[in-house]
Amino acid sequence: MITPKQSDEIVLENYKDKLPDHKQKGGLGEKGTKVLDDTEFKKIYDEAFGDDGEYDFTSAFADPSTGEVFIHRERANEGTPYHETLHLYSSDAYLRLGKNMIEGTTEYFTRKETNGRGINRSGIYDEEVSAISELADWVGDDMLERAYFGGDVDGLKEAVDQKVSKGTFNKFQSAMSAGNFDDAKKALKPSKGKI
Repeated sequence: MITPKQSDEIVLENYKDKLPDHKQKGGLGEKGTKVLDDTEFKKIYDEAFGDDGEYDFTSAFADPSTGEVFIHRERANEGTPYHETLHLYSSDAYLRLGKNMIEGTTEYFTRKETNGRGINRSGIYDEEVSAISELADWVGDDMLERAYFGGDVDGLKEAVDQKVSKGTFNKFQSAMSAGNFDDAKKALKPSKGKI
């Protein structure tokens, strides 16, 4: 399992230049992560989300506003601490893009690390990751990292709109928010004659 401490180290090694100054010292995952049994996890989950119908499918969650990560001991896989730690380093501006954008991008960056370690993360946000992968194909990982970690969402929007056409990013983000992942990918396809 990638520990919270290792997660912090990986984030700083790979993304420190994209992080705002106040997050560059690291330690966010190690400081705020709690691994809990089912009873403890359910209590905290219910306090945070109530009966939202998602509990049985949730292995962990992060609260960037408090810097806390809660991991269900029996449900988490080896990459879960890294995924949740990434949430703590994500920018407030990117968080405002909605759950599917944030989860897809977080899992996209998670898999960049876990795939090389032989940790299988398939079945976790697959559709979201597929759409974010296509977004990254258009703008590059560097731009996606600057938006996710550093908050340069305007730069991401501008890059997408310049590569495809004006309004593309808003269409993509709107489809992602609605859970229409195929429509999000279609939004990135240039109109006839535009390359």
